[in-house]
Amino acid sequence: MSSILFWNCRGAKKTEAALYLKEIVKEYRVFFIGLLETKISSQDNNQLLKFLGSNWSSSAVPAAGLSGGIMVLWRNDLATFSVIEATSQMILGNLEVQSQGN
Repeated sequence: MSSILFWNCRGAKKTEAALYLKEIVKEYRVFFIGLLETKISSQDNNQLLKFLGSNWSSSAVPAAGLSGGIMVLWRNDLATFSVIEATSQMILGNLEVQSQGN
């Protein structure tokens, strides 16, 4: 079984937060993540992906100053996510989960 995670991380570019996220993803076999209050600017998006691995993709609304920021991440070998609309308050999209043959 795979899981979905939503987390108000209050600063995802901190090393401690990224390592904690990596542990949770592994322990619960998470394939889709929604992060709130990331405090990540557009140039910092790839930093979090380095912790998770190469089979992750993301879409983000950058933080404005030291507040805000939304990011969705998904395992691209298990799902696809297409953004329909993104604002400073939300990301709306279609999540398609690939069949695992179960």
